[in-house]
Amino acid sequence: MLPEDAVTEMPLPGSYQNSGQREAFENENLQEEWKKAAGGKEQKAKNRKDGKTGKKKRHPLRAILVILLVLALLFAGLFAAIYLFVGKTDYQPYEAIPEEASYNLPEKNLKGVKNILLIGTDARDPNVESRSDVIIVVSICPLQRKIYLTSILRDSYVDIPGIGQNRINHAFQMGGARLLAQTIEQNFGIRIDQYVKVDFYSFVDIIDSIGGVDIEVTDEEVHYVNAYLSEINQLMGVPAEDGFLSAGGAYTLNGRQALAFSRIRYIGTDFQRTARQRMVLEAAARKLKRSSPAAIMHAGKTALENITTDISDLSMTLLVLRSVFLLNYELVSARIPYDGLWWNALTPNGQEVLGIDFPSTSAQFRMMIYGAQ
Repeated sequence: MLPEDAVTEMPLPGSYQNSGQREAFENENLQEEWKKAAGGKEQKAKNRKDGKTGKKKRHPLRAILVILLVLALLFAGLFAAIYLFVGKTDYQPYEAIPEEASYNLPEKNLKGVKNILLIGTDARDPNVESRSDVIIVVSICPLQRKIYLTSILRDSYVDIPGIGQNRINHAFQMGGARLLAQTIEQNFGIRIDQYVKVDFYSFVDIIDSIGGVDIEVTDEEVHYVNAYLSEINQLMGVPAEDGFLSAGGAYTLNGRQALAFSRIRYIGTDFQRTARQRMVLEAAARKLKRSSPAAIMHAGKTALENITTDISDLSMTLLVLRSVFLLNYELVSARIPYDGLWWNALTPNGQEVLGIDFPSTSAQFRMMIYGAQ
């Protein structure tokens, strides 16, 4: 048994009898830590020498391939979804016009240009043949990064193949989209690649799907908008005065109001009426540019379900995918007849029509779309 004073002389854990003992202990610990650190460095150096770093090597090529695979899967999913929507269009191809009747047209896809004939009919009943209330050639010109919207006035007096001289809007009623396309090709020297047709009800649904269009309506136009709107409301089973405008000003027009605005023909003749139609199309394009991808997809789905066209499912799918870029193209509004190349004329039975200088008009039309050939 130890004496009592020996207990007090034993160092407690973490304490030292003198400074020399304490310094020796700390030096011993420090040396041990240095050995451990040096040993770790030596081991890392050895690992590097042996090619074993402890970390997985990064493979940039593998990462790139993974990213490309993910993008490909996303694109494939988007393509499949659009292709499914496209299958809901009313696909009605017409018989191609024989080559011998091509009227010296520009070669197909010259400079990448695609001309799509947009036809708006005044049909109240889809089972009844009607005349074309809207005739617009939509020319997509990638080299110019422009899309031309060229209205052809319905009173243009043209030669309808197999029929003879008449207003151009009669061509659709007499022979559908094929005859109207053939009439434009023969009289204006522009190749029509495809067509898209909408009627009253389709137009309304498409405009409503994008949340309406922003249009400035004049005081004079308000009266006619309301008059046409009353008729449209009755056709669609809506109270006659629903959506009436109170005065001129800036409006976001819904589908029925936009249709009424587009149909006004008693202010400024047919020249101003076609200008209003293009205003609505341009306003719709501006609205889509500001829309979210989901809103654009919704609008596209609605449009595809409401059109009749000869554009195949594959071609339409590619066109829809391309539309993301087309929305950045400049929209240019035009109309035929051009200033200085038309005159007021009378048919043999005394009806007023528009006479046109076809050689000069054709040359100007082709120059606008294709440039120097």
